[in-house]
Amino acid sequence: MKKLLVSVAGAVLCVGGAALPAMAADSGDSGVAPASLVKCNTSALKYLLNNQQARVPANTGSDWVDCWLEVDQVNYSSAVYYLQLNGLKGGENQPIDADGYYGPDTEAAVAAVQYRYRPPIDGVYGYYTGRAMNWKSVNGSISKWL
Repeated sequence: MKKLLVSVAGAVLCVGGAALPAMAADSGDSGVAPASLVKCNTSALKYLLNNQQARVPANTGSDWVDCWLEVDQVNYSSAVYYLQLNGLKGGENQPIDADGYYGPDTEAAVAAVQYRYRPPIDGVYGYYTGRAMNWKSVNGSISKWL
């Protein structure tokens, strides 16, 4: 199994031994995503390309799934739980436990998905990552967002 090292604050990310330059953040702070992007604080059902629904990270205030998540090992989040369960583990087959805490394992799994699909590689779940990755629907099928 390949090793994945993530340094969000650093200038270089190493994935499988290959050095990659750090890219713009996926959180929207760098202008990569819309300025209206907010932090995910819940989950919502989202239709996938296969016409099934998956529970994905969302924000109650914006009533939308265009939101971001970053490392937070203190506060439990249902948004992080469904990112881990239906996105990283269920959709992308990443070896991660769904515990609802965005720690180093979640950050590394997000960076691995970003490396695979080429959105900005920063270990932060956001605008481009959610659309690029596969999700496990409520009926167990795998697909991308509409």
